[in-house]
Amino acid sequence: MTEAAPLPPPEIVLVRYGELALKGGNRRQFEDRLSANIRDAARGIARVEVERRRGRLAVMPEKRTEDVARRLQEVFGIKSVSPAWGSPSDPEAIARIARPVLVEALAAEPPDREIAFRVHTSRGDKDFPLNSIELDRFVAERIMPGLARLRVRLDDPELTLGIDVRLERSYVFVRRLPPRERALALKRTDFGMFKEATAKFLHHGPNVGWICNASGPGPPSPAARPRRWNGISGSAPSNGK
Repeated sequence: MTEAAPLPPPEIVLVRYGELALKGGNRRQFEDRLSANIRDAARGIARVEVERRRGRLAVMPEKRTEDVARRLQEVFGIKSVSPAWGSPSDPEAIARIARPVLVEALAAEPPDREIAFRVHTSRGDKDFPLNSIELDRFVAERIMPGLARLRVRLDDPELTLGIDVRLERSYVFVRRLPPRERALALKRTDFGMFKEATAKFLHHGPNVGWICNASGPGPPSPAARPRRWNGISGSAPSNGK
């Protein structure tokens, strides 16, 4: 895909709230109160409309969408906000807007390391020609070429390119893993690499190299390394049979 035109301003803001606030079947009451707080917070910036969308709220400002998004980060009860860019509900059109959205998000990341990434689609329009997984793949194949820093990881990615497919119009946004959750995800990745290396060691013996970085656990000491006997990891009989 060729480089797209400069990214226009976002059209809406997607708001997520913590599920802990919804205990006891009070979702509707909580959403009504939060919607009112959102309108109050945006007053002085722009008039906004608020719409419920499958476990989150869509905020539609008349203008200054990014300023509204920044203000909403301060509203109690909101877990995260994402400015979102609109597109016709067509796979190619979605991919065209997704590329500059992703490029802009990458520009805010550290330039010297890989970024764990995935595409995640939510379909409000069940008649859309591709299902969610198919659209994830379709868009990823068109936006990732040339972005060598991206590494696909479906669990706990640092950047998620979200796609909200709706009948009248679809929306593309980026969701970042918060710093604390990023640190935990990196630890889980390190531990996963350690487990993989351990499994290879037990299967192939001590000639397998260890795969770990400086922050993760190292290989066991020679005394703790199990010996192999007849294809089973463990101590060999003392008589050598």
